[in-house]
Amino acid sequence: MTTFILKKYNPPEPKPEGESVSETETENREPDQTLKINTSASIAETIAAALYKALPNSVKVEEVPEDQEAPAADDVNVISTEDINGHPVDTYRQVAGKQTIAVISQEQRAFSTEAENWFLTNVMAQNPTMLYTVPGLMAHVNQKLGI
Repeated sequence: MTTFILKKYNPPEPKPEGESVSETETENREPDQTLKINTSASIAETIAAALYKALPNSVKVEEVPEDQEAPAADDVNVISTEDINGHPVDTYRQVAGKQTIAVISQEQRAFSTEAENWFLTNVMAQNPTMLYTVPGLMAHVNQKLGI
């Protein structure tokens, strides 16, 4: 799994005339909002490109290396139909109980195999928010970050 941490910073409040903002104040600021996105390796590059392209400069995107521990909260979990077809049970266990799941197809056809239908039937029984396209995922991220 590849993890992206999105940190949204609102513009700093203007200082009274004559006062300046130090660089350390700007660098050490806490983000106003944070969103964590876990992606499977098969779709991580596509999601990274979409994040860098679609998000404004006020949102910093950090990729957490796989060998490092990411923060605990899972806000969005992104998997591909390739993951479902290759390992349906493992993929299901990976996202079971999560609130927001994005299933992205890298092929023109999607949700036509027995494994994909089994996966969707079982995941939908848990009533998560399901997203099926990269633009849909980006709209969800923008809404969560208030952009």
